[in-house]
Amino acid sequence: MGVERVWVFDPQKREAFEYAKSGWRKVAEDLLEAPPVSIRISELMAELD
Repeated sequence: MGVERVWVFDPQKREAFEYAKSGWRKVAEDLLEAPPVSIRISELMAELD
């Protein structure tokens, strides 16, 4: 379907994961980017408080 990556967020554990052609990975950095979209994980999780 042309989807290059999928981001999955676990709000309870405050973790993010990314699935791409290379496989699953736990996101260690704070910024997820797939132009034109960028998400700062710390800001997203702060919205949950």
